Amino acid sequence: MEVPLGRLKAEALSLTAGQAIAYVVDAGFTAENAARIVDLARGADLLFIEAPFRAADAELAGARRHLTTAQAGQLAAAAGVRRVVPFHFSPRYVGQEEAMRREVEDAFLEGRPLPF
Repeated sequence: MEVPLGRLKAEALSLTAGQAIAYVVDAGFTAENAARIVDLARGADLLFIEAPFRAADAELAGARRHLTTAQAGQLAAAAGVRRVVPFHFSPRYVGQEEAMRREVEDAFLEGRPLPF
């Protein structure tokens, strides 16, 4: 069966708005990285972002060049994303994943300005 391209387009093709998705992993919390992350994720519908360390362990996170839960949430808020999904939790927090997600969400909803 042959179907003209115009008919196929009119009857089978559906155009819809897409989603912008950003992904951030293995990033230290520096002014330069923060600026790049915010630019990358600006206005994204969904931001997948690492949050290996709890907010209380910011010094350790800095030494390992990773983000904390609070920093991930702050970056998401600064970028104006619609939704933030944290991942890449350190194995040291096994069983604390829900608390870590809440820390990210709390920082995201608070919308505190970045310290840089």
